[in-house]
Amino acid sequence: MAHFDTSGLAPAQQRLEADDIDVVRLGYADLIGVDRGRDVLVNHLARTMGGGVAFCRSVFGTTPRGGVVDFEGACRPASRTSWPSPISTR
Repeated sequence: MAHFDTSGLAPAQQRLEADDIDVVRLGYADLIGVDRGRDVLVNHLARTMGGGVAFCRSVFGTTPRGGVVDFEGACRPASRTSWPSPISTR
């Protein structure tokens, strides 16, 4: 079950393939500003992003000095899932 309107994913995938783009990087910053991301193969874009892309929540629980911020759910390794915004798929 999708958590957002997935109707734009297949056309976006087709456009990227037509432009010979092979990989899309989904990026976000952790608490200390380090760039994190996931690479998604364009030929699997609609399928992969349609279900959401998992990010490890623990990157949001590390302090700038390497300490650990205690928060609920920190022990689950892939507990953060992201979905593309409608604007980012245009």
